[in-house]
Amino acid sequence: MGERFIELSSDDLARYQMLMYANGSRGSSKRLLIVLQGMDASGKGGIVRHVFNQGNPMGMHYKGFGKPTEEELSHDFL
Repeated sequence: MGERFIELSSDDLARYQMLMYANGSRGSSKRLLIVLQGMDASGKGGIVRHVFNQGNPMGMHYKGFGKPTEEELSHDFL
């Protein structure tokens, strides 16, 4: 089932990325930010690999964060 979803969604992801790039080259300031939060081994890396494999990596920026600091751990929100 997962392979079928990837097959179907890859064309859509590539098309949407191309449309966003085209709009950006015409002066649009719209951007898309995706934030993935989850425990270790929750599948975040698999999602990132899936998205990067379907689109053009030249139009994507990825930032991974390491272990939270003591101050960050003291907050109960993202």
